Amino acid sequence: MAPPVFELEGTWEEILTWSFDLAGRRVRVTVLSSEPNAPGDSSPLEPKHRRMLALLDQWEQTRLTGEEIAILDDMEQYLKDHPVSLRRLDD
Repeated sequence: MAPPVFELEGTWEEILTWSFDLAGRRVRVTVLSSEPNAPGDSSPLEPKHRRMLALLDQWEQTRLTGEEIAILDDMEQYLKDHPVSLRRLDD
């Protein structure tokens, strides 16, 4: 099964952070205007936020096994039964 297609946008340095995930895959590079919000760019999001949205989109396209679905379905109850509390180490 071929990996899902997803779109990346950001600076060259940000795109390079994906190099491990993209190794061996076909890619297309389009160089955009240097303006952060060029005309026609309706996304006021910063590149790191667009990257997170791309990851979430990829997550949504990932097919889960029946066992994985069951685990995720039970996660809410598990967290209610086993509450997690976070604290700073220097507290």
